Amino acid sequence: MREFVLLLCFVLIGCQYREPLDETHRGKAQCANCKMNIVDYKFRSIIITEKGKIIPFDSIECLLGWGRIYRKKCQVFFSDFRAPDTLIVGKKAFILKSDKRPSPMGGGLSAYSTLESVLQAQRQVGGVRIEIK
Repeated sequence: MREFVLLLCFVLIGCQYREPLDETHRGKAQCANCKMNIVDYKFRSIIITEKGKIIPFDSIECLLGWGRIYRKKCQVFFSDFRAPDTLIVGKKAFILKSDKRPSPMGGGLSAYSTLESVLQAQRQVGGVRIEIK
């Protein structure tokens, strides 16, 4: 019984979830594509591989440059522009491309969690909504 309790403790400790790229990594984590430090969370995106490896990007366009083959096998998340510490599942995100909202790599892509928030941003800064597959 004692061995079971010890094993259970090790399993629970090993299964703790932590926010990918939390505050302790801000400014220290590097983009997997361009190698810039990730400072502005409004534009960040991440990929989590099938094995649980976190691959960080400083912008949506860096993630897109990473290659479609990797994204199909992984989970993709974008930061909500209005709430940068909130991650949106890639397929549920609404993407706006606007030159008036420059992202770290200059592509002007930003993600939003709701249709209402992306339409509000589009009214404020212009641009077009795009779909990422």
